[in-house]
Amino acid sequence: FDQQQYQFTPSRDGGSARRRRRRNVSLGGALNDYPCGGDPIMDSYFQLDVVKEAFHVTSEFFNVDNGADFDYTSTEKSVEKFYQSANGKVRVLVYNGDSDPSINSFEAQNWTHHLGFAIEEDWRPWTIDGCRRMGGYVTRYAGKFDFLTIRGSGHMVPTYKPAASFAFLQAWLDDTDYPTYDPNCYRPTQKTQLQQQKPLQMSSNNGDSDTDDDDDEEEEDIDSDDSAPMMMGIKTSLRRKP
Repeated sequence: FDQQQYQFTPSRDGGSARRRRRRNVSLGGALNDYPCGGDPIMDSYFQLDVVKEAFHVTSEFFNVDNGADFDYTSTEKSVEKFYQSANGKVRVLVYNGDSDPSINSFEAQNWTHHLGFAIEEDWRPWTIDGCRRMGGYVTRYAGKFDFLTIRGSGHMVPTYKPAASFAFLQAWLDDTDYPTYDPNCYRPTQKTQLQQQKPLQMSSNNGDSDTDDDDDEEEEDIDSDDSAPMMMGIKTSLRRKP
């Protein structure tokens, strides 16, 4: 269902609630979440006996039992064949926080392994700084298909681990190797890519950005033979039958 279609009673501190979430991400919810407290009101609504009866669920059902003893027939087809057919045609990255209680990283790892691609680089650590600052682990398969975990991250990876997210996404978008782990390194010799980012420079003429050099450069055409990128963050359950 589309929860935006439900009407919520406005709360008097909707704005302050959003500000509190900005200061403390552990409170959960998106920064642009419903100002009227949509999530807790939704929970309260679906715990009402009359609502449970309307949805034909038992009165003792609660929404954190992960569907135990729930008779459910999946109507969704497996997407495994799609990724198998796309292998070698586009670059694919499947990433997962290894502390995600919702989608276990071992499930995602088993799912990617079950696709049957040859392993080109087995399970190895990657870092944020190319030294010893651990980011997680990565397995690289043939056809430019990568599976990567983010150490200590929950479900919303950029929220929990922004620096690590920037490091692996920048490497993947640039089609370069993920920074490796060096046990003999005690201090990075180079700045991380996040530290190397330059602030946006604005000219004094009408606020236009300084892009004189960039305007003269021709955009590079994408060759049909080159691998275009595809990224898959683990957002939904991978418990699908082949």
